[in-house]
Amino acid sequence: SILFAQLEKLHELIHLPANFDDAFWIKFFSLETSLGLKKKLCKQTLPHWIVGDSEWMVVRLLRIPPIEKLLSIVTGPISTTSLNLTGERPITTYDQAATFVTQAKSEVLLWGEQGTRLSGESSTMVFLEEDGSFQIKRQGRKYLEVMALFKTVSHAR
Repeated sequence: SILFAQLEKLHELIHLPANFDDAFWIKFFSLETSLGLKKKLCKQTLPHWIVGDSEWMVVRLLRIPPIEKLLSIVTGPISTTSLNLTGERPITTYDQAATFVTQAKSEVLLWGEQGTRLSGESSTMVFLEEDGSFQIKRQGRKYLEVMALFKTVSHAR
C-alpha cells in the first residue's frame, strides 16, 4: 500500500469519490483500514514497483507521530507491506522485523525503533468503486466498526 500521514497529501495524489467527505475519511482511516481504489483515480503516474500491472492501488493513512516524521523527510511515495509470509504469525516487534528482513536478504529499509511493539493485527481492507459501492477484501479487528461507518453514509443518501 501507499502510505500517507495527512489527508491533504492523499487528496493531492488521488481523486477520492465525491460521495464521502473528509470527516468520513478521517474516521475510516482511524479504524485501521487499507483502501483499494482504481489506479485511474490517481492524479499522476505511479512507479510500476508500487502498483505493478494491477488496475487497483491500495492506500493507508496513519496519522501517528512516527509516520508523520518519516513522511516529512521522504520526498517520494512510500510503499508498505506486512513483514510475514502467508500462514506465518504476524511480526510484532522491531527485532522480529529486522530478523525477517535480514533472512529475506531484502533491500527494504526498515524504519523504526527497537522496543516498538506492533499490534500483529491485519487492517480491514476495503475496495471502493467510483460509485461508492464497496467490497471488504480482508476483515481486520475493527471490521464491524468499518461496516457501521459505511451504513451511516448509505443511510444519509
